[in-house]
Amino acid sequence: MEAKTPHSVVALLVAVALLVAVSVGGGRRDVPAEGGPVPADEWRLAQEVYEGGEPLPNDSTPGGSSIEEEVAPASARASLPGATVLPASEPGSSRLPSEEIQPPRTEGGTEPAPEVTAARPTTFQLNRHTVQAGESLWTIARQYGIDVDTLSAANEGIDPTRLRPGQTVAVPNLRGALHTVGAGDTLWDIARLYNTDLQAIVEANGLQDPSRLKLGSVLLVPGAQALVAQRLLLVDANGRLRRAFDWPVRGRISSRFGQRWGRMHEGVDLAVDVGTPVRAAADGVVRYAGWNGGYGYLVVIDHGRGVETRYAHNSRLQVKRGQRVTRGTVIARSGSTGNSTGPHVHFEIRTAGKPVDPLRYLR
Repeated sequence: MEAKTPHSVVALLVAVALLVAVSVGGGRRDVPAEGGPVPADEWRLAQEVYEGGEPLPNDSTPGGSSIEEEVAPASARASLPGATVLPASEPGSSRLPSEEIQPPRTEGGTEPAPEVTAARPTTFQLNRHTVQAGESLWTIARQYGIDVDTLSAANEGIDPTRLRPGQTVAVPNLRGALHTVGAGDTLWDIARLYNTDLQAIVEANGLQDPSRLKLGSVLLVPGAQALVAQRLLLVDANGRLRRAFDWPVRGRISSRFGQRWGRMHEGVDLAVDVGTPVRAAADGVVRYAGWNGGYGYLVVIDHGRGVETRYAHNSRLQVKRGQRVTRGTVIARSGSTGNSTGPHVHFEIRTAGKPVDPLRYLR
């Protein structure tokens, strides 16, 4: 007769065998094997097999919830010692927290177009503008993108405070001074006159043959220094004298230009003490230096373009014929030689050989 093993004994043997198998496969008792149950579950499984009932609820997961550890929120992790919380990426984003944030794109996913600046012109062009009601040199200059000094210098004969609708003004497209080519002008002379590089004039005007300048043509002398030099020019673009002459001496006006004692007085007399330094009124070349009858000791300076100045009744001369002088150079000492009623400087300005009133052109 075959002996029967009690059911409880069988269940107990199965449980022991299971514990041994788990212990051998899982290594240390306090650390669960990879993919295996934690130590607490081992006893729950044994109890389940032994008693034939349902698994016991887990005390650490009330209500029988899953034993998986819940991930702590970032704020909680940040409270841990030495913890560093990286900024979270947006949901669905594959960008790592350390990646640089790119600038936003425009609608349609395209990069915003870079701002394009219009290229500045490099070759001179002279435009003509018809003044509209309410316009001034300042608004016109802004409209064409040039400075008001350039615009004012290009329109010397126009009073900037009295522009009239319908009036025409010249508008250069580059900063600089306008020069009308006169008889005998060379590019070298023009560059020296405006204290400007000769090659800069060639490039600004697109000159193919700098050695051949057309009489009456208008050139632009580029640069701010040209505008400064233009203020000292004796003749404007239209060939008219400008108020650009320096006083040869500072003294009382003893006699003016015009009729005097039944004859024409062709200059202005400036009363000064004998020996006062007499200075050149502008740059030029000494054309005459010596005795000249009623003028006494006379100096004549040729300023080019048909303009000359005369300094008479000197006591002593300090320049020679052919000498180049600059504005303010001492050319003589005042006196009372020739037909003179007392110490003074007789000063004349002549254009094309004709005397004009110096007081209109002394600055």
